Amino acid sequence: MAKIKEMNGVDIYEYEYDKYMFKDSINSLMVGGACLSLAMFLQTLGYDESAEDVFDNTSGIRDGNRIDIIEDYDFEKSEGLVITFIYFVNSTARAVIYDTVSNSYYGEFNLTL
Repeated sequence: MAKIKEMNGVDIYEYEYDKYMFKDSINSLMVGGACLSLAMFLQTLGYDESAEDVFDNTSGIRDGNRIDIIEDYDFEKSEGLVITFIYFVNSTARAVIYDTVSNSYYGEFNLTL
């Protein structure tokens, strides 16, 4: 994982999801923990989201280790960066950032409590 930069209090790493697609299996407990972690992070960005709100904004498990976010959360609105999905590597949740200006994945960061 190569660090790109620090932004909004987290280290942003290169996008690596393609390396880990279908390589891990997750369960509802892991999803709940990731939703709680993302909700806590979103609160630092000014959102009023609970873990339940985040969970309700997901579309379920895909590719064995990924949960999509239905309505993306702004990560850095001025740069067009949004949080678009969460995936897991060895039970560690990572949030993926998408660049809406260049229409490409920007990077990812680890979700921790």
